[in-house]
Amino acid sequence: MESIHFQILNEEVQIGQSKIGGLPHLRREEEYPTNERGFFEFVAQLNFEELNVESEIIPKKGILSLFIGAISQNEYECIFYPEPPDDLEKKEVSSNTPFLGDTDFTQTKSGKFERSNEKNNYNDLFLISESWSYKDPVYLKIMGFGELETNILFDYKNNYKVDFFGRNSGVCKVEDLIKSKEECFQLGKLSWEEWKDKIIQFDRDKKYHEEKYQELICLLSIPTNYEIGMVWGDMGRVEFFIMKEDLIAKRFDKMIVKYAPD
Repeated sequence: MESIHFQILNEEVQIGQSKIGGLPHLRREEEYPTNERGFFEFVAQLNFEELNVESEIIPKKGILSLFIGAISQNEYECIFYPEPPDDLEKKEVSSNTPFLGDTDFTQTKSGKFERSNEKNNYNDLFLISESWSYKDPVYLKIMGFGELETNILFDYKNNYKVDFFGRNSGVCKVEDLIKSKEECFQLGKLSWEEWKDKIIQFDRDKKYHEEKYQELICLLSIPTNYEIGMVWGDMGRVEFFIMKEDLIAKRFDKMIVKYAPD
């Protein structure tokens, strides 16, 4: 699957156009997304008809707006209009509503999309791309193995990679992983026996996961852009993942958002 690249330009954006940052364009009666803790940050708006991506899995039309909360908790909200509405308008959040994200909130400018032919430009926005972060823990979480995501990063060419507090401590087979309790197991909600059973269950269905893993798509990878004021860490990115079947069915509520460090 070939990644589609877009430059982000600090230019005026018309209502309903694809963009990152600034204020979202929502229907007149639509409320800006909030929860009991505060408001979500608007990060991107995709007008699929305008983007005109030649792919059987990307919608041909419709507008998708994406908002994030605390990325450490994979918090996001999305609003999808299958048909572009004719009553879109800029929506602001109430001034007395707190921000529920991980850091302080700073209002960004709008950044306009423009197709790019520079496939190696890290500053571009990527659509249906390879991820710059780890796909592995995202896949584990989507498939119901969230308890393992901080313990194992798997790679089907190299069996299992063990991740221990962010350090890649080598490659081992599942039987070695089970034996290496001291090195690999992190105390959490699962007991040691429950954690071991999760690994065995995952390994039992390994062939299924090998095939299913290929269907995990990074739908959108948004770069840091100092010109419009959208900054993730230093030069990091925010990425939205979705399974192929959910993308085809336009089930954007099934995504996972992840921070990709530089």
